[in-house]
Amino acid sequence: MFSNYLNLGPTASPAIILPYRATVTPDVSAGNVFQVTLGGALTITNPVNVVQDGTPLLLMLIQDNAGNRLLTLGSQFNLGATVTSYTLST
Repeated sequence: MFSNYLNLGPTASPAIILPYRATVTPDVSAGNVFQVTLGGALTITNPVNVVQDGTPLLLMLIQDNAGNRLLTLGSQFNLGATVTSYTLST
């Protein structure tokens, strides 16, 4: 879906749908593409079962109709040199 825009390499998985919870933890042993529809503030903790630092991870975040949701990322997320911040909006 987004692989034309992000190079996730040959190991990109189909999107894993995560149910909304206030805190979610991506398990990269299941794949590296995750989708969640926000139903409130969301904390995404550091991924578990990471084989190698720097493994690409694609998070597809979908706003619900309310919008203006707060997103907090775990300390090990690196958005890259060109992304200094993020804003969720509807």
